[in-house]
Amino acid sequence: MKHQPWSNLLPLLGNGGDRIMIDLILDCGIFIPVEGGAGNLQQLSGTPLCELKPTSMAKENHISLLKTPKITLAGSIASRVSDRATAAQTNKPMAIRFVRHRMLYAKAALNAKSDVRFGLRHIHVLNRFPDRDDSKQTIHIMKYIFPRQFGLHNVFTSAVDLKETVQPFKDYALREHEIIQANENRNRNKPVLKDDAGEQKPRLPKRLRGRAASLVHQLRQLHARCSYTELLRYYCPVQRRDVAAVCPSKTQEVHLSAAKAHGPLVEGCALLPRSQELPKREISFVDLATCEAHVSAFCRAVISTVVPDEFWGSTETKITGIPWLRPPGTIVTAKTSLSDVSKRREIFAELVYYIFDSLLIPLIRSNFYVTESNVHRNRLFYFRHDVWRTLSEPSLATLKLSMYEEMKTNQVVKILAARPLGFSQIRLLPKVFGVRPITNLRRRVLVRQNGRTVLGRSINSVMTPVFNVLNYEKVESPDLGTPV
Repeated sequence: MKHQPWSNLLPLLGNGGDRIMIDLILDCGIFIPVEGGAGNLQQLSGTPLCELKPTSMAKENHISLLKTPKITLAGSIASRVSDRATAAQTNKPMAIRFVRHRMLYAKAALNAKSDVRFGLRHIHVLNRFPDRDDSKQTIHIMKYIFPRQFGLHNVFTSAVDLKETVQPFKDYALREHEIIQANENRNRNKPVLKDDAGEQKPRLPKRLRGRAASLVHQLRQLHARCSYTELLRYYCPVQRRDVAAVCPSKTQEVHLSAAKAHGPLVEGCALLPRSQELPKREISFVDLATCEAHVSAFCRAVISTVVPDEFWGSTETKITGIPWLRPPGTIVTAKTSLSDVSKRREIFAELVYYIFDSLLIPLIRSNFYVTESNVHRNRLFYFRHDVWRTLSEPSLATLKLSMYEEMKTNQVVKILAARPLGFSQIRLLPKVFGVRPITNLRRRVLVRQNGRTVLGRSINSVMTPVFNVLNYEKVESPDLGTPV
């Protein structure tokens, strides 16, 4: 009751507000969400729900609301106070979830020799701006880490456009167009400042000047020095003979040219030469997945190597004990105001979200193929990309020969332009032995519409009317499908 919007309610009620507050707390139903549960609420006050008489579901909504005035009064007052207290929608940290689905079913990045490339992808912002001595690039990267401070789209105050993503929160891997547009809008309203070379001087918010910018520069240096491949080999080793043993004989044929080019088996990438072939034994695909504990150790090792320790402060989890969050020129022993503490938490929350959403999840995507299995239901398995590539390529080659036909690009473009029915992607679901092909017809692909990239319709949504017609005919005339 000491937090918003309740803390702002009493001044808005005016004379007699204390009496209203007492009645509100004692008589009205007040609920708070329970941490760790979706849609679970805990009742703080009012008549317990188990003692309330249920209303008739056949009556109109406004009649039902009149029969439950206690709950309605609390909800209406709280919503009105919330609207007046905050001009823009603000998501509290407890309401923000990391979109774990983004780390699933990722494709491996390949180098010039068609070998798996580990580490963060080349499109990651830390790899797209490699000049660590350029302060402008450091400021540009800070826009990805602290977008709220630069007035950019963020998970705390911005709404998600459902035409761009089906996830509850937006993917911020690439936001160059947004940054360019924000700079153009700012230049129209304010004079452009230029440096000695005549180039536009980037704007850096006051709260991010000084030590915060230095720490981001240090993060870029640590990222450049980090050996992601060696850390992966140390924490997530591969049992090479098991990988070679589980692969069918066709695997040797698919990789024969690679084996001749690279010679002996390199860790998890190529296969044993035919002279060193092992007898085939019963090993499940899921047995070749990396243990979750090893994946966790690898991720923690990378984060501790790349992210400077000073980002976390030197005291025990106190926001006021993190030096880089202090405003420039602030005396250490000075008393901290409530607004200053709130601003520090705001900046620190952006850093935490960036580390999980834009460092940890891309790290897992770029080094592991994460998938569920056909047997273990909701359990996830983490295959190193080189291992999964060795296991999946023979099955994909078999599907290309037996089930699919290759088409020319111009023919595909012509077919897609003539109908709303798009295309889908195939993925392999590991079973106890072997894999099962899966085609996701609910997936919405990105299309260009009026110069803007938006999500198009899924195949299921396009085919639903046809399915309903056929289903109707089946129910109305079941004898039509009976064989003679």
